[in-house]
Amino acid sequence: MADAALADHPPCHVVALPYPGRGHVNAMLSLCRLLAARGVATTVILTEEWVGLVGAAEPPLPARVRLTAIPNVIPSEHGRTADYPGFSDAVNTRMEAPVERLLELEGMLQSPEMAAVVVVADLLLQWVVPMALRRGVKACTFCPFSATNFAAMYHFERLMAGSSLAVEDPMWDQPIPGHACLTMREVQPILSGEASRGRFKARIRSARAGQCVLFSSFYELEAGVMDSLVSDPSSPRVYSIGPCIPYTTLEEEPRDEHSYWAWLDTQPAGSVLYVSLGSFHSLPPSQLAELAMGLAASNVKFLWALHDQARSQVQPLLDGNGNDNGVLVPWCDQLKVLCHPSVGGFLTHCGMNSVLEAVFAGVPMLTLPIGMDQPTNSRLVVDVWKIGYSLKERMQPDGILTRKAIARAVETLMSSSDLPQSDGVRSRALMWRDASRSAIQEGGSSSTDLNSFLSCI
Repeated sequence: MADAALADHPPCHVVALPYPGRGHVNAMLSLCRLLAARGVATTVILTEEWVGLVGAAEPPLPARVRLTAIPNVIPSEHGRTADYPGFSDAVNTRMEAPVERLLELEGMLQSPEMAAVVVVADLLLQWVVPMALRRGVKACTFCPFSATNFAAMYHFERLMAGSSLAVEDPMWDQPIPGHACLTMREVQPILSGEASRGRFKARIRSARAGQCVLFSSFYELEAGVMDSLVSDPSSPRVYSIGPCIPYTTLEEEPRDEHSYWAWLDTQPAGSVLYVSLGSFHSLPPSQLAELAMGLAASNVKFLWALHDQARSQVQPLLDGNGNDNGVLVPWCDQLKVLCHPSVGGFLTHCGMNSVLEAVFAGVPMLTLPIGMDQPTNSRLVVDVWKIGYSLKERMQPDGILTRKAIARAVETLMSSSDLPQSDGVRSRALMWRDASRSAIQEGGSSSTDLNSFLSCI
């Protein structure tokens, strides 16, 4: 299928620049895998630290995907949560010059053996598209967020000129284009500061200046939003090519030897709750303890991926409670875990990669968004696609989620069925799974859009 599609397109070289955060890098690498399957050579520019992190990961990247590095001019990935505004500022002020020097040194923007060179940059790297255009090179924006979030930002950039931007301003009550039940108020928290608004404005202007915008989502999942962007004469050309998750590796690579696989293999079908709140944001220690005790009280088997510091807090709590239902791991192959027959639910922070992986696996979700685009993604999961339940709705007035509320929510999710009295969460999750997998088949919406993108460049 890939070779047949490639025959219709001239060879090209993609220079990919992901934002240096795990979710962003993972999504861009998934895009690069898709391009490699169609014979497209890709060079990914990362910091030296990130080249080491990606190079040590499994499964290995395809031969057509090459990594190259700039110096570590930004704070380490391991400490960026301590000062994220400082990290973000460093990305936007310190990376451009070394990236431009690397492009000149390696001659990446002049490839005589290639018919075309195109730069694909993460939406958050608003300086890349202008840099490429100054050099006469085609440039595209890759959006690893939902198309809904992008549409809200795009709409906001046009609305803000005539608005006071105060919380009570009726502007925030306007619907997000393509949605009947979601309003601009969904994104108000991340646009509350002048600096934040300025950054998002610059990002949208950069996206509009480029050749097109590539979405990690797929058309059927956000059809109304995609249609609204396509019909907007001021919008850039848009392609939904997702889900941009590592599904191409599901059959290619054997499972690793971690003991959690053996444990999963012994559990009944659909009985295990997978828990992961991402690699960036963290819960306060008191809330983390409530979550641990709530999971234990639910009497549901769970596999919980969490970093070392949090694991050192949680493990004694579970051991002291005599709980043997849970397995804690520092890392796992998330997509393969979600696709395991024993996994029947996912407690997630609603990062877009995690949401797309759950959709692909057909696993319903319990949502616990922490920040950034996650609250909007949670609304999509719970209120638009109706494939999960919100934990935030069970919070006390003081903002605490009690262990009792958590246990009840877990039990509700894991006992959901497709009986007449159920709300259909599980059957809708399977419906979206089928839609997700149809989109990537030859003739599917994402496969077609990816071919159209290659023709465009």
